[in-house]
Amino acid sequence: MRILPFLLALVGTACSTTAPPDATALVGRYMRARINARDDPDWRGIVGDWQAEYRGDGHLIVRGAHGLDVDSLWSLAGDVLTLTDMAGSGACRLDGVNAASGRYRIRFIGDELHFVVLRDECAGRRSVLLTHPLRRIR
Repeated sequence: MRILPFLLALVGTACSTTAPPDATALVGRYMRARINARDDPDWRGIVGDWQAEYRGDGHLIVRGAHGLDVDSLWSLAGDVLTLTDMAGSGACRLDGVNAASGRYRIRFIGDELHFVVLRDECAGRRSVLLTHPLRRIR
């Protein structure tokens, strides 16, 4: 009977750790739960619905509230996602300050993609990614 607690602890440890996401697992379309004013975003212009498409060619296309759009490049190293805005009305290249790149630790929980900020100077992107997880829709 002494072996049972050890086996249960071993199984619990194995179930609680997750392998880093594979880049191909990230490819797909995602929807963010509606961001509203109660979420207290850093920038009120992001209140509304957001969709993101991580493409296999390394492009991320984001369509957001109030017609905002962003064309970014993404790369994944282990569980660290780097996003670099290239163009779009919501791109993070503001007032001569290049805040185009951000780094996040990501993990999947079911069909949800969760983000933890490692470094990002772009308040709008930080709010969009951290307010609610992304839910895979395709």
